[in-house]
Amino acid sequence: VTLSIARVNAANIALEVYDQELILTCADLGTVRVGLRVEDAAGNVNFCWLDVLVEDKNAPVCIPPSPVTL
Repeated sequence: VTLSIARVNAANIALEVYDQELILTCADLGTVRVGLRVEDAAGNVNFCWLDVLVEDKNAPVCIPPSPVTL
């Protein structure tokens, strides 16, 4: 069995090539629609689609520079 994943649009049409991994970053915050593709040894293929919620659970950090004397 081969599994692959890709981003899809609202009509479940792939926006990129199905691959073994899908990297999600902070640029993807919110809901991302993905498609999962499964193919067996006989070449039978099936798909399912789901929404993935990408959240940034890290609190923001601000480190000010050292004081400067002018």
